[in-house]
Amino acid sequence: MKERIESSELVRSTESAIYQSQSRQDQALVRPKVLILVPFKQMAYQVIEQIILLTNDGKWKGINKKKKFREEYGTEEEAFNDFFRIGIAFNARKHDAGRLTPRLYEQFYQSDIIVASPLALRMVTGLKSDDKANILEKSADTDFLANVEFLVLDQAEAFVFQNMDHLDELLEALNKKPKKLTQINDITRLKEIYSHSLPKQQQSYCSLFRQTIVISKFRNLDLDASLA
Repeated sequence: MKERIESSELVRSTESAIYQSQSRQDQALVRPKVLILVPFKQMAYQVIEQIILLTNDGKWKGINKKKKFREEYGTEEEAFNDFFRIGIAFNARKHDAGRLTPRLYEQFYQSDIIVASPLALRMVTGLKSDDKANILEKSADTDFLANVEFLVLDQAEAFVFQNMDHLDELLEALNKKPKKLTQINDITRLKEIYSHSLPKQQQSYCSLFRQTIVISKFRNLDLDASLA
């Protein structure tokens, strides 16, 4: 009788383990999910400040590197600088795992949100039209953009007066299949949709589910063409 009970418990525990392994397919290929593009540091400061206040009880207390952030993004001298990129991560608090603390200046692969200008991010993903394109291609990295689910273009009218090639080539780099496996999340927990690719394309199916939000004072044909 005892052996039957132990056997039934083993079966139940095995079934439970199988169910949990199947139900924990909850991850994407890489961590970053939100990409926010803005033209100048002044706008980036406003966006990031709102993110901090909304997710940290309306205050800056406990935020790492806030002094550095204010010096680099909050001064008049840096207001119209169009070369910047910053990663924001939300990590569990030490004494309260149920609450998350935003952290600034995180590496892209450890970030949940990336705020950047098209120019600065394009320097990471590679410059196709640059004279040194072949050299830069070897060091270029687009894998961290593989699973962007929300793309936000804020103050998008300003992109039209900048070099649109930066934006066009950056948009082309979104949701591509990762080239390297070193930065990919636990493959046993990947959602099934991320294991497939569109037929005859380098993009994954997640590009079909990406939401693109454009905030602009006016509509522009060049911008519409870039997003088509």
